[in-house]
Amino acid sequence: MPFGASRFATLVTGAAGISYRRKEFVKIVPSYIQHGGVRSYGVDAELAKRAGSNLGADNLVAEWEALSKKCPGTKNVAGSLGLVIRDPTKPPPKLKLVARKGKLEIDEEEVRPDPNGTEFVIAINDSPHLDASTLVVGRVLEGMDVVEKISRVKTVQENTSSPYFRVAKLIGDTRAVVAERGFNRPYSKVVVTNCGLAD
Repeated sequence: MPFGASRFATLVTGAAGISYRRKEFVKIVPSYIQHGGVRSYGVDAELAKRAGSNLGADNLVAEWEALSKKCPGTKNVAGSLGLVIRDPTKPPPKLKLVARKGKLEIDEEEVRPDPNGTEFVIAINDSPHLDASTLVVGRVLEGMDVVEKISRVKTVQENTSSPYFRVAKLIGDTRAVVAERGFNRPYSKVVVTNCGLAD
């Protein structure tokens, strides 16, 4: 995937005006680890704008769709690296009534923004469930031992089986949504430096 691979390479080297330097891994599960990428707002967005970089994921989605048609089967195999281009758990927009100029109108409220194509995952085991959301752009050639060390970092465990959590989620309690975002996050900040892991 030429566009995805070149985007990842420019973010790794910093040629995009921004880089993965000092950014953290945000999700650790048994089959993969996920890096938080760069933000599409604030300082990261300003640095990207100065360098003429685009943080949109439109070209990545088109590349992913072409790959899915051309190559069926599991793409996220052990050791593969993919850019997150969509969020399969994102709920549809909520409808709400809004008063505008004395009239009530129905408006759609976005629940959360789409990924900007800078987050990436490294598959520890074959992960076919990632194929719906990631564009595979490469493979880990060296340092898989570091990836395995990251995968062993303690994380906040899911508590979705709790009846309290299920009821809160069912009635739309925002505390349940916030808690759910914290599942599988490392207890401590995990940042990879040139020399290895740093807490």
